[in-house]
Amino acid sequence: MASLYEMVDFCDNFLNTGRIKDYERAYNGLQFENDGTVTKIGAAVDANLLTIERAIVNKVDLLLVHHGMLWGQTMPIREIIYKKYKLLMANNLAIYSAHLPLDMHAEIGNNASIVRALGLQQIHKILMDAAYDFEIPLASAEYDRQALKAKLIALFPGTKCMEFGTKNPKKIAICSGGGGSHVVDMIQSGADTVITGEGPRHLFDIACESEINLYICGHYATETFGVKNLAQLVTGKFAVKSIFIEEECEL
Repeated sequence: MASLYEMVDFCDNFLNTGRIKDYERAYNGLQFENDGTVTKIGAAVDANLLTIERAIVNKVDLLLVHHGMLWGQTMPIREIIYKKYKLLMANNLAIYSAHLPLDMHAEIGNNASIVRALGLQQIHKILMDAAYDFEIPLASAEYDRQALKAKLIALFPGTKCMEFGTKNPKKIAICSGGGGSHVVDMIQSGADTVITGEGPRHLFDIACESEINLYICGHYATETFGVKNLAQLVTGKFAVKSIFIEEECEL
């Protein structure tokens, strides 16, 4: 058994949640507390009803997530929201969320993890959104586009490939999740290849007209790394068990 609040302090400090700006609708940190003790950790991308119910079945009392329950807007506590709160309170389940801090973290973050998983070498970081100091890695590959595509499909089976650029990518920008909104910024920063989670249809036009390689790998799939890594760190430090709660999300 470990202290919830010691775990929260550890996560806040490790992820620098107090220093990293996030979108106004995001709330980083402890979103829902329990009685203050933790015996088992669950990691999940989302704090939806499915992951909450699966956490309870697996006797989890701290759920670490990337997409939390609180997104700025005041909501009446009824229907699904009421059901979530009731389940959390009845089962002593706490929820801790980390959004941009977990995307950007140089060691355990989603983007850094994708760089490592693909065997890429980070060149430097590029600034995507000055308002939030949102930086992503620009990396190079020691292999060609065909090998990159194969690695991506092995890692993210649902990858959609738009290959209009060089056959030997040298400047690969990686932005997990909803990074499609930043594709133009990545191109302007010198990327010849972009790997991201999701994006609108017009990204096809941008890819072919800008002559870049664009890989859409899934919002969910590209954001499983950070919470898994965070859970492993907390597990090691506080000697409690942990599990990853899969959502079978194809988006």
